[in-house]
Amino acid sequence: MTEKKETVKKAEIVPLKVERENETYTIEDKNGFKWEYQFQFPGLRQAARINELARAVRRGDALADDLYDVFFKQIIVEPYEFSIEQFEEEGRPGFAELMAAADRFLAKEFLGV
Repeated sequence: MTEKKETVKKAEIVPLKVERENETYTIEDKNGFKWEYQFQFPGLRQAARINELARAVRRGDALADDLYDVFFKQIIVEPYEFSIEQFEEEGRPGFAELMAAADRFLAKEFLGV
């Protein structure tokens, strides 16, 4: 008696490509004006560096304003080349909210949190 061998093809595993998109974050002031900011993922290497800086700030080994400067240069891409000083000079609301949103955006894109 001959045994029949059936060959079963294994499902091909295809790598999953991560799709990263920019995100718009809006802060509405008391008058109803909407201030819009565009967040962009800075790339894996920069994200890792920013993540380490954030950890250093939490440990007390770095200043928070250093982290905020990096957020403005690397993550908040619109308005272009914006800064803490300009934020204050223009009297924009929601600075702490914006920094927290940039931090959450980075964590979501980099760490998948």
